[in-house]
Amino acid sequence: MADQQGRELVEVAKEAGAELVCENSLKAALDRDWDQQIEKDEALTLILNVLRAVET
Repeated sequence: MADQQGRELVEVAKEAGAELVCENSLKAALDRDWDQQIEKDEALTLILNVLRAVET
């Protein structure tokens, strides 16, 4: 999307509230205890919310 608009990814991500996608590692950026199912579920919810924000 950023390429299509001729803009930087970071700029578009910040505007959409999706800075999370700019990190080198999504898993590290989420900073969760991946052995805990509840934390995995929370991370998935956060990722889906970010995707919805970008889609909007």
